[in-house]
Amino acid sequence: MIKSISKKIFPRTLLKEVFLVLNKLKISTWDKFFFKERDIPKEQFLIYEELNPFMSYNVPTAHFSKEVQNKLRLWLDPDWHQDQYFLYLKESAFLEPFQGWAVTTSKQLIYYSLGFSRAPYVHKPKWFETYIHKTKTIHLARIISLRDTGEENYFHFYNDILPKLFFIKDNSFELANFIIVISKKLFEKEYFQFFLNNSWLKQLNLHIQDKEWISFDEAIFCKPYTHTKKYLLCRQQITSEEFF
Repeated sequence: MIKSISKKIFPRTLLKEVFLVLNKLKISTWDKFFFKERDIPKEQFLIYEELNPFMSYNVPTAHFSKEVQNKLRLWLDPDWHQDQYFLYLKESAFLEPFQGWAVTTSKQLIYYSLGFSRAPYVHKPKWFETYIHKTKTIHLARIISLRDTGEENYFHFYNDILPKLFFIKDNSFELANFIIVISKKLFEKEYFQFFLNNSWLKQLNLHIQDKEWISFDEAIFCKPYTHTKKYLLCRQQITSEEFF
């Protein structure tokens, strides 16, 4: 209720700035104690890479206007890197419903369960449900998580979420052998419903996660490089025959 009243009184930009300040403080204090990171050795990943795509692939930018070049300056910084990873986790854990974090049985967070999970705007799981009482828990033995920090955004659906399925297939995993978890918030979006009803997506085993925690035995968490051209083009393969 306080949140909804605040939105009516204060400018959205101000609220976002205040939230970032408070969330950064929470990350550096409360979260460090209650939501520690589960260390996963790099050799446990099927794929783990870091690079600067613009510099590594010599993406030309000189033909852009000065305004565009200024906006691309971050990606031309040699100290800036992006990761690409594929983690096939074979251990019992939970997928919490509110953000999509994977949480171990010892209450540690698997940061690779969410792309850009270290961003200062990302919420951690609800403390009470994590430590005291989970409202509802179901068991799905083998899952692919399509939960994402940008799951309520049209652009991120096509750029970050949908490409995970192509990335998984590129690594020789059969999607039909897993239950694919998406959030209810994404499922209810008009653009998702359109894609679902006009593509191969409706033939997959989907679970729409609402408020329930999901316990699992095996899970795939992955993140291809963002803005990967071939995956953006793959979304145009609408019919099931082209995809499966």
